[in-house]
Amino acid sequence: MSTDAAAPQAAKPEEAKPFPFLTILGVLGGVLSAVFLVAFMLLYTRTAAPKSTEKSPEEKLLELRKAEEAKLKSYEWIQKPEKDKAGVVRIPADRAAESLLQEEGKK
Repeated sequence: MSTDAAAPQAAKPEEAKPFPFLTILGVLGGVLSAVFLVAFMLLYTRTAAPKSTEKSPEEKLLELRKAEEAKLKSYEWIQKPEKDKAGVVRIPADRAAESLLQEEGKK
């Protein structure tokens, strides 16, 4: 009998297999990458909210009326005089009415 056969063999320590750890790490990394990419795409492709600087129709109408009122109460050259032509001037509506009444009263 040989002594080798009778002696119990020492148990070899099994090497730790990295397979389950690497698999879990890889799956987790893939999922996190996918979530990150989807979140980035949603933020990147999202349409911007309308700006609050847009004026309402009521505000636009008030501005238009103010501009028209300013034109009715101001003087402005419509066509400046040239060498041989008289110019055209816008005068306030009240002043125009007074001038018209004075001219009609003289006739």
